[in-house]
Amino acid sequence: MLFGSLVKYWEGNTASNAREMEIGEVLMGIDEYVKPIRDFLESSTPTQIKDEFQVQFGSGGPPEYYFRLCKLVKAKYADFEPDGMADWEAEQSEDRIKHADIKLKDIVSDMRDHIFSVFRTLYGSEKEAYWEKGITDKTVKIAAYNRSLDTDLEDRLPPETYLEVLEMKKVVEAKAVWPLFKPVFNIPEPGEKGQAKNLKWMERINELRRIPAHPAKERKYKVEDFEYIDFIHDEFTKRLLTAMETKGLDVSAMSGDDDD
Repeated sequence: MLFGSLVKYWEGNTASNAREMEIGEVLMGIDEYVKPIRDFLESSTPTQIKDEFQVQFGSGGPPEYYFRLCKLVKAKYADFEPDGMADWEAEQSEDRIKHADIKLKDIVSDMRDHIFSVFRTLYGSEKEAYWEKGITDKTVKIAAYNRSLDTDLEDRLPPETYLEVLEMKKVVEAKAVWPLFKPVFNIPEPGEKGQAKNLKWMERINELRRIPAHPAKERKYKVEDFEYIDFIHDEFTKRLLTAMETKGLDVSAMSGDDDD
């Protein structure tokens, strides 16, 4: 993969045609572009080389290894831009990763705040009525309670703090309360017309949260992940602001049935 890209780069810079040349001539032609890699290998310790080039097994390993080699070449030849390099570099951008991490946290925090703002408005806070009456699924309550036990009593936070994203999805899609949450949470996937309940985005946000929660070289955002996070963050925030400006809840459409 690397030699193919170097040959193509060399051909573009010299108007050469590798197909009409001997192999030795081609190797001599691209030799200067291989030098940054040789220099790195010669000047680095085994540990430094391992840190730079240790990649995951499987189908994602070779492309990752390839682009890391390309990065060494590009450090000296800035216009070296093989296919896929721009996307790979975007995935490595520390600023973009940082902003994605922040937006994911904001989305999850805002989801939780909105859900329990609605329940506090409906049921009040006395004796945690917003929690006891708002959350009708006992398995959700038990799971959150069990997680809270990992925190010392004096440091324990309100019970809703311990809800996971998929549990919040269960809460908002319950038939009894869905009409209250639909204006904010009903977000069709990009380019799709949508379903009766458009909550697939919550499942994907839950998956994407694992990237910053369990950081590893093998686990990283893709370019399309950045775009998706931006889309959901913007759409959810817009809907949330509209709901806040409207104020008040229309409880007339609420169902007395708690089943999904």
